[in-house]
Amino acid sequence: MLVFNDAGSLVLLDGSRRPVWSSDMSGGASAVAAQLLESGNLVVRNGSSDAYLWQSFDSLSDTLLPGMKLGKYSWSRTVWKLTSWRSADDPSPGDYSRTLESSDLPELVLWHSGVKTYRTGPWNGRWFNGVPEATTYSDMYSLHVTTTATETSYGYTAVPGARLTRVMVNHTGVAERLVWDSTNGEWTSFFKRPKWDCDDYAKCGAFGLCNDTVALFCGCVPGFSPVFPSAWQSKVYAGGCRRDADRDCGGGTTTDRFRVVSGVKLPDTQNASVDTGVTLEECKARCYANCSCLAYAAAYIQEGGDGTGCIIWADTSLIFVSLTEGRIST
Repeated sequence: MLVFNDAGSLVLLDGSRRPVWSSDMSGGASAVAAQLLESGNLVVRNGSSDAYLWQSFDSLSDTLLPGMKLGKYSWSRTVWKLTSWRSADDPSPGDYSRTLESSDLPELVLWHSGVKTYRTGPWNGRWFNGVPEATTYSDMYSLHVTTTATETSYGYTAVPGARLTRVMVNHTGVAERLVWDSTNGEWTSFFKRPKWDCDDYAKCGAFGLCNDTVALFCGCVPGFSPVFPSAWQSKVYAGGCRRDADRDCGGGTTTDRFRVVSGVKLPDTQNASVDTGVTLEECKARCYANCSCLAYAAAYIQEGGDGTGCIIWADTSLIFVSLTEGRIST
C-alpha cells in the first residue's frame, strides 16, 4: 500500500502496514498530491503547483527509462546511478551498479561490489567510444551527455513512435538495452555488456590489445611484447606488455614516431589530459613535444572527418580493446 504520512512523504507499507520504503521528503507540505506521468515518472506536487517536491526519476533502481539520468548534480549533491536487484525476485539493492564517471570525457562504468568490471569507453560527442552499435538505433533513441559546472549526466530520449525501451542492470551484472517486441509480446536485446571475454576490465593488462575474434585473444599494441610470454600461451595474461625498445627522449621531446591503432576502445581518460578546443594536428604536435606522452587521440568525432579535440595519455597502464565488425554485432 502506498500512502502519504503526516510529513507529506510517500510511504510504502507491507501487508502488516509496516513501512518498507519512504520518499523521505523534508519540510512537509500542506496539500500534497501524487501523479504517475506518461513517462513513468511518479511525482509529488504541493497542491496545484507544477513544481515537484519529489520524483521517482531521482531515485533510480535497476532501470533507466527515457528522460532519466545517470550522473551527478553538484548543486543539490544528487547522484543518479543504477543498482541491480539482489536476485530475480528480490528488489532489494544488489551487488552491481552502473555509474557515469565524470571527467572531461564521461563514460559509463559497471561495478561489482565497488570493483570496476566493464567500461563503455569515453563519450566522443555521438556515442560512447566502445559501443559503436549505438549508431544502429540512434534514429530511434538519441543519446545525450550534459557537462556543465553543476551537472554531468547521461540520458536518452525516444523519438515519437519508437518502440518502448529500457536500460537495466540485472542481478547477474549485465547492463542491457531492451526493446519491446509487440508482435511476440516480449523484450528483445539491442545491447548487452559484458558479453565477450574482452569486455572484462583490464583483461590483457597494460598496453595489451584484446581481440575476441582470435584464439589467444590477448596481444600487445605494436612495439610491445608480453611481460610473461609463456604464461600468455596458457591464457594467463598477467603482467601485460612492455616496450620492445627504450624511448628516444632528449630535451623533453621525442624523435619516436606513433603508430595508428584503429578500431579500438580508447583507454581510461581519468588520468589523461583533455583539451576539446584544439585540432588533431595540434594534438599530435603537443604529444611530440612532450616526452611523457604515450598516446593521443581526437576527443570528438564527426562524420567525414578526423575528429577534433585532444586526449593525451601519459599513464603507463593503457589498455585497449579491439572493436571488430564481428564483435560489435548484436
